Amino acid sequence: MLLKVNKAVFYFIVLCFIAMLAPYLWDFGFRDLFLRDYLAKRIMTIVSLPFFILVFLLGLKSPAIKVNKNITAYLLVFVLVFINSLLYRNSISSIVLDCFVALLPVFFYLLVYKTEFDTKDYSTYFSTFLVIACTLSLLNVKLQFSYFSMLGIIYLMFLTKFNLKSFALLLFFPLLVVNTLIGKSSLIMLFFIIFYFFIFDKKLVSKKKKIFLLLIPSVLIVVGSVVFWDSIKRTGAYKNTTYFLRHADFEKLEFSDMSTGHRIYEAQRVFEDFKNSNIYSNLLGNGFGATIDLSETNDVAVTNSNSDLSKVRHIHIGLFAVLHRFGLIGVSIYLIFITKLFRSCMKVLKNSNDFAIVLSVLYVMVILFDSFISFPHMMSNFMFWLIAFIVFYENDKINYKYTS
Repeated sequence: MLLKVNKAVFYFIVLCFIAMLAPYLWDFGFRDLFLRDYLAKRIMTIVSLPFFILVFLLGLKSPAIKVNKNITAYLLVFVLVFINSLLYRNSISSIVLDCFVALLPVFFYLLVYKTEFDTKDYSTYFSTFLVIACTLSLLNVKLQFSYFSMLGIIYLMFLTKFNLKSFALLLFFPLLVVNTLIGKSSLIMLFFIIFYFFIFDKKLVSKKKKIFLLLIPSVLIVVGSVVFWDSIKRTGAYKNTTYFLRHADFEKLEFSDMSTGHRIYEAQRVFEDFKNSNIYSNLLGNGFGATIDLSETNDVAVTNSNSDLSKVRHIHIGLFAVLHRFGLIGVSIYLIFITKLFRSCMKVLKNSNDFAIVLSVLYVMVILFDSFISFPHMMSNFMFWLIAFIVFYENDKINYKYTS
């Protein structure tokens, strides 16, 4: 073995972060932010292929190669959906891409459970991951593994000690917050994590520090909000949230803002296709590489990032994205997975004293929430899948400890 697998994971994640910079440092002819993010993920995927081959080979050599029943069932459904994709004659390139994304859970299962991967080493490297993610955010890279820099904000708020080094870091705090809050979802998720540390955390942050944070920094935040109000108004979170509130009728549950309206339109199109399909398609969906006709959308982001609106790949709402591509069987797997992962998250939060594990669990939970409205942020997110199986692994260790 050329490298211990935990070292390989560290280099892999660092390399992926760096690879995402390419479309932002050089002009590849993509001026639209969403297209640059699309290209960044494609470059990152190509860079990651040797790592996944390594994981697969190490998994095959594992003396405990027996794969658990959940992964076995998942692979069986994967084969059925793949056959379904060929029957529907979906685009080969789109099938290959979707197959890769759908195999991410299997790759990271093999990594965490079937190699010498050590969660203690993950915790050791975690601070480096935060530094790189926050640096990318400060450089205006849009989606650095989907909101991972958010954990840097929480780390600076709650977990740094008050010394000269932390003061230097806090100088970048306002810019980090502005660059991380790229939409209303990120604002909601950040408040969720802050709320957890103030109300539910009993181990990592002292009551004294919580009181201090409620008093002194809150005053600074109010003052900073007044001073930097113009910068705050330019953030995606502020623009999207105010636009959403101005165009929402909560009494009638009508939402006319462009982003929400497009998601509702997507769901309607999926539901129409579902009603008009046969039982076979409803059970297994339209397969890998399936597209949907969204020609009537008014969403500028969608029209700018798709050359043919009659064949759009991405559906934002998780439940409808899974239903369209993988049918009712896929929806069942999706809901079972979410339930099991959420329960594991709660148990690990209750028992872990490791700040890296706690922050990682909270990250998984907010990405699960985000998948309900932005499904691709979860499915193609390497950090999410790595941490998800770390959570499962930590949960298994806790169960073994209590039963042994």
